[in-house]
Amino acid sequence: MITEGDLRELLAGLGLETVRWEDRTNESAAFLQTVLERFQSGGLPSLGLHLLMGEDFATKFANLLANLEGGCVQVVQAVVRKRG
Repeated sequence: MITEGDLRELLAGLGLETVRWEDRTNESAAFLQTVLERFQSGGLPSLGLHLLMGEDFATKFANLLANLEGGCVQVVQAVVRKRG
């Protein structure tokens, strides 16, 4: 994993200009919390990420949520474009 600053430098080094950069960590954590609550109440949709992630998806989601809340990982949404 790399830091936000290192990612920005990497993108710039590739000749990309950052147009927009948004930290989506809090929104992502809230989404995962909602999914886990639905799972615990037995209300998962028939289609969703849980199908792709396998039977242990709840453990994976819980681990990711803990890492988001603990500041170990961050989710960013970025729009970049090639310079020039």
